[in-house]
Amino acid sequence: MSGDSSTFGRTTKSFLKFAGIIIPLGAWAFFLFKQFDQLQAHEWNISIPGFTGSLFFSTLYFLTLALGWALLLNSMVGEKYISKLLVFKAMHAWLLTIMSRYLPGNVWHVLSRMAFADQLNVGRLQILSASTIEQVLAVIGAMLIAAVSFPFWPLAVIEQQWFLNILLFMFIFVLCLSVLHPRILGPLLRWAGARLNRPELNWDFDYKTIIRFVLIYALAAFTAGLALAAVIAGLGEFKANNLIFIIGSSALAWVVGYLSFITPSGLGVREGVLTALLALIYPLPIAIVASLLFRVVCTLGEFAAVVSFLGFKRLAYPGAH
Repeated sequence: MSGDSSTFGRTTKSFLKFAGIIIPLGAWAFFLFKQFDQLQAHEWNISIPGFTGSLFFSTLYFLTLALGWALLLNSMVGEKYISKLLVFKAMHAWLLTIMSRYLPGNVWHVLSRMAFADQLNVGRLQILSASTIEQVLAVIGAMLIAAVSFPFWPLAVIEQQWFLNILLFMFIFVLCLSVLHPRILGPLLRWAGARLNRPELNWDFDYKTIIRFVLIYALAAFTAGLALAAVIAGLGEFKANNLIFIIGSSALAWVVGYLSFITPSGLGVREGVLTALLALIYPLPIAIVASLLFRVVCTLGEFAAVVSFLGFKRLAYPGAH
């Protein structure tokens, strides 16, 4: 009986992983088919400098994420000061394993970092702990960017009730900062660790440290938003007064895509949310193509980040192999 139950569980997980890829992609294929005439009729105005800028910001985005995890690991292993060698090696490990997150399950990029434990001279549990905390901080950082941008979203309700939106912004901003306090975040992490059987979630931190790391991940989300804005500029539709909305939309779509755990790296889900948001201010063909191209640019940015970092590391720190 237990063997049958185990087989059923594995079959269910395999089906969910398969469905997490096929359903979003199938939905997108159907949606694009329905919108084909509108996409074809749109007058496209392509700007190469815009796409070049998007690749630059996308590369910077992944380098910032790698630096954030490396500094986090440096802090969690008990280093009082920043160890340049450890940070460089940790960034190397992060960048080499990030592409594996496209595998179903959204955990392989974390597990694959543990293979670098000996090279980093740290424990596997410390790598796992830093990677788990990293995900929490990345979500909070992106949510913070989305919250900051909300009062500037060009919606009719926001335009007509600006005072209430300022109050709402202040409430969300204070709420995010409050959740980050060790007396609140600490028990939340311990509760999550107990529920998920992940004791490594317990982290001895102070408020200044947690704020510093959240700001690093908020900066990363901001940079990703700039990459999206550059994509839209590459399509000839960018307007400066929409920049904050674009950055906030990018952050919010990333959070929703990330929280859709069964889809690898939010594939399809992030693009769907982003299309819906961008369609509030742009023609639907622009919203669709910008969302899809943003995924392509981010994927290219991952490769560019690896290549640029390896080149920089070889020049700036030849001993970090």
